[in-house]
Amino acid sequence: MSRFETRHTTLDDLYYLVKDTPEANLWGYMQGQHVSYLLEQDSYSGFVDGKLIMCGGLVNIWPGLAEAWIALTPLAANHTTFVLRTARLYLNDRAERYQLNRIEAHVRSDFHIARRFCYWLGFQFNATLPKYGPNGETFLLMSRVM
Repeated sequence: MSRFETRHTTLDDLYYLVKDTPEANLWGYMQGQHVSYLLEQDSYSGFVDGKLIMCGGLVNIWPGLAEAWIALTPLAANHTTFVLRTARLYLNDRAERYQLNRIEAHVRSDFHIARRFCYWLGFQFNATLPKYGPNGETFLLMSRVM
């Protein structure tokens, strides 16, 4: 394995994110049926020195529209250039490959780093979604229009 590597997301990758990174607070979002669905979609995992840094992907809603998702481990903070470049290359490639007109992302309103990440990837704020999350959290709808 080279220093930086990406590959298709596996069940072990998602299990690690839920079980071994409690600070990611993903349990409410990744129950059984959600995990199976994400694995069936176009997703990838990023590694640095063999350690999982990130998982992300697109869920195709209908032709031309997809929803982006990403989950980061605490190690991602030490490898921001890898995370940002990998996510940008992935989105650009998939937007062209799937002839997407729009990519949407739902971001917890109190997760300021995620919001900045979306802006860096070319997303724009669309709407505030009160009580959207599984625990009643407010989310922001962001989109990138091609």
